Amino acid sequence: TVWNFGSRLAMDNISPTFNNYKEEVLGNRYATISKRSWNDTLKKCQAIYKNEIKCVVKQQFYHYLRDHNICLKELVAMKLYCDYDDLQREFRKMYRAPYNTDTERLRSFYHWHSTLSQTFHKLNEIAQRLPIANRATLHRVLYHGVSSVMNIAEFDGKCCGPLSTTPDLMVARSFAGREGMILVLEPRYERTNKLLDLTALSDFPDEQEIFTFDQFYSIKNVILSSVFDEFYKDYAQKYGSNMQVSKPIDDDIIDALTQPTALIVTLKMLYEALTSNNPIIHDKTLIDGLIVFILSCSKSDKLKFEETQTFVDSNIQYICNEHCSCATITFDDNLFTQYVKQKALVVPHIKTLVCEYFMSMKIRTSFA
Repeated sequence: TVWNFGSRLAMDNISPTFNNYKEEVLGNRYATISKRSWNDTLKKCQAIYKNEIKCVVKQQFYHYLRDHNICLKELVAMKLYCDYDDLQREFRKMYRAPYNTDTERLRSFYHWHSTLSQTFHKLNEIAQRLPIANRATLHRVLYHGVSSVMNIAEFDGKCCGPLSTTPDLMVARSFAGREGMILVLEPRYERTNKLLDLTALSDFPDEQEIFTFDQFYSIKNVILSSVFDEFYKDYAQKYGSNMQVSKPIDDDIIDALTQPTALIVTLKMLYEALTSNNPIIHDKTLIDGLIVFILSCSKSDKLKFEETQTFVDSNIQYICNEHCSCATITFDDNLFTQYVKQKALVVPHIKTLVCEYFMSMKIRTSFA
């Protein structure tokens, strides 16, 4: 299974199954809510939209939205997304393969998709009036919990459609579950700011949901739930969280946290190298990362986190299978040899290990 940023929907030739998004969320065959839930959601939005809520934060938030022409219909569309997980999950699938070619799914969520797109078009117009410097300070890092461990198809790009994130690492861990992973995301603000804090709208304000639509991101790290659980206080200290941490991180823990991060950097560089116009590995940092990883695979003690090693190994195989031309990975021979000698290693031995490692994936290795 692969996690990717999704793809833009081709909706021009799609005819909606239902007359509006109320009928969609009540009657589609993928995930629905009850009429009672719909009425409850609508009443809450009406109360806020009519300024009948006494909470100062909610009043400020909705005055802001209403002043910028966010109507009740768009308000309800956003609240449905942030309050009903099963409905949200099935809706988001339409932006990712193979579901994005499922015509019935596209027809079933046509109006909801159209309304959310329109909402964020309006919000984007608001954001463009803000200075870029001010926008960039809103959220430097966000987290997204994924319920299963997946290969990463791309590390930078536009996340098409909606994505729920949070600035709280522990909240992302709760969504990832015991068998999942946490994506550490860096929003890119050089184009537009499409982040919306839905804390005031959500029935679950502790989640601190940051809602985005067609936002550009860079994946800075991937934290497996199993690894996070072993060092959760230390990860909270490293990335920040609502939890209280009284002791500093010692050197051993810093190494344990830094090692997986370095491996994610290696994966990202490998992806960039193999998808470039000149797919020959000629970067010392990438060569270093691959050799260190391959050597660790050949040792009995292996890495600090065996789960992380399995994840990285799977991603290297995925990247190579997807992007290696003629199933061959090519290293710059002069640079490779120079690096190995600088590390006082035996060149033929290291080349043999590298070749054997990639051959186990049915990828040939060449040195040019």
